[in-house]
Amino acid sequence: MSTPSRATVVKGAAWAIPTIALASAAPATAASPLPCPTVPGGSDWSLTYSGTLGPASTGAYSWNSTGTQWTVYRDNGSSSSTLTFTTTTTISNLIVGRSYSMRIPISWGYGNGVASQSTGATARVIVDGTTVLSRATRSSAGLGTSPGGATYTATSFTATSTSMQLQYQVIISAKTSQANDDIIMSVPTFANCV
Repeated sequence: MSTPSRATVVKGAAWAIPTIALASAAPATAASPLPCPTVPGGSDWSLTYSGTLGPASTGAYSWNSTGTQWTVYRDNGSSSSTLTFTTTTTISNLIVGRSYSMRIPISWGYGNGVASQSTGATARVIVDGTTVLSRATRSSAGLGTSPGGATYTATSFTATSTSMQLQYQVIISAKTSQANDDIIMSVPTFANCV
């Protein structure tokens, strides 16, 4: 009987040694998409205003019946100060330290349907007391120089808790015409989640 050579023993030993595979796990955030926060429908938003309502104006400042659009058609009753409408809710299921961006469809039109019979307004989005979007009617840097609508992305914000206060505001300019511009804001969607 012949004895195996040293090379044969080493070769056989290499096959007999168990292999330990090392792998580094990818961060969970890279492997799975960010879950979307819960956005309540219009019935779960509070409504307030400050200023003077136009006495002859019967326009709405409320959420539609499906809770998807907030309409502000009401006119300012003051020719010297603004009228501010605010709707507020709480968004939950945020991940602390994550950055979020919201898409908000906003449209506008002339009060009474005529440019010369209406004065401007501004739409704002406020997150935990900080304005993240502010756009005026009749402005190319705002909501456009003529009526219409578009979807705007609010500036990215980082969650500091698992919930946040979200406010929409419509600021109606002091009334210098028969009516004020009308604004419609829809429930937001989040841009970086599923």
